[in-house]
Amino acid sequence: MTNHDCQLTLARRMGTLPSSCVRELMRATGGRDVISFAGGLPRPDLLPLDAVRAATDRVLTREGGEALQYSSTEGEPALRSLIAERLLAPRGLRVAPEQVLVTTGSQQGLNLLGKVLLEPGARVALENPSYLAAIQAFSLYEPDYLPVAMDDDGVLPDALEQCGGTRAPNFFYAIPDFQNPTGRVYSRRRREAVVEVLARRRLPLVEDAPYSHLAYGEEPGPMLASAYPERSFVMGTVSKILAPGFRIGWVAGPARWIEQLVRAKQATDLCTGAFAQRIVAELLRELDLPAHLARLRAAYRQQCDAMLAALAAHLPGEATWTRPTGGMFVWLTLPRHLDAREVLNRTLPRGVAFAPGESFSPDGSSRHALRLNFTNATAADIERGIAILAEEVKRLL
Repeated sequence: MTNHDCQLTLARRMGTLPSSCVRELMRATGGRDVISFAGGLPRPDLLPLDAVRAATDRVLTREGGEALQYSSTEGEPALRSLIAERLLAPRGLRVAPEQVLVTTGSQQGLNLLGKVLLEPGARVALENPSYLAAIQAFSLYEPDYLPVAMDDDGVLPDALEQCGGTRAPNFFYAIPDFQNPTGRVYSRRRREAVVEVLARRRLPLVEDAPYSHLAYGEEPGPMLASAYPERSFVMGTVSKILAPGFRIGWVAGPARWIEQLVRAKQATDLCTGAFAQRIVAELLRELDLPAHLARLRAAYRQQCDAMLAALAAHLPGEATWTRPTGGMFVWLTLPRHLDAREVLNRTLPRGVAFAPGESFSPDGSSRHALRLNFTNATAADIERGIAILAEEVKRLL
């Protein structure tokens, strides 16, 4: 077979589809001794290994070969009920199990939303900066992005009001609880103001909530969707609170909207793996979830404090950073003349990785910023890694 025989004709959309800088970094650093602040990984020793082993045994003993069969496209009924009851209701959102679609990770939820809601030239309003994997998923459908400015209390209502002018966005994508990448949480007053804007403009909301259960102090306010359920999708995942290896996420929303996602999922993968769904359902049913979450929160709070202390000790005065009260990330802003990718080119050979900010802003406005994950590094590695990062920043000032 010649090289000519192997050539493919690619769809136009592939020419503008961005790659994930985090996935590229994980591939480049795999197997190397690297202090990685790049990904949003939970700490391995906090994953509920014994509970997973016991849940797996119970599922296999009780259900036998049926546990290894296909599932329905919508997902296992028991899991959908438990997501509604144990994960959404405590955050203020009341939905019926029929309003929950189980997805293969939250990334599939993003892809399905793009597939159902977006055509080339459609408009997506989103926080600036925003989650890089959402930008990647939506970009496959060639929308135009409308970045909306934020402050420490969340997205600015006036900016959202004016976003898109007379041609409204197709939807507003938001992460109100310990936002990725900044770690910010919408204040209660800001949540009310944002919902008022959404309702006035009749804008659909896509609320992504992977970190809602990882508050290290005061609980965040109720979900935006709890005050705007008739026009809201809510996304979630067990990756941050149980284990990412399950690849179990969900989208909840009005039944007539969820049905459209079900049709798209049928054409995508038929169903999410039933075995993983049944194990997760068993965990949600039998695991002492409040105690497990308390253990995660206590550990991650200490790691967050360690990172904030290291930043204060080593970074120059020209740098600023967020002070998250939950979630997994700190957003570090450098002087505007610095490029975070240039800093990364210097820290990687010294064994320190992070996610450059430009990947989180469709308009390229965050080139001088970077996202730091604190949940998958020891306090000692955080101290050493931030010291190396600070040394390279100072060399570029």
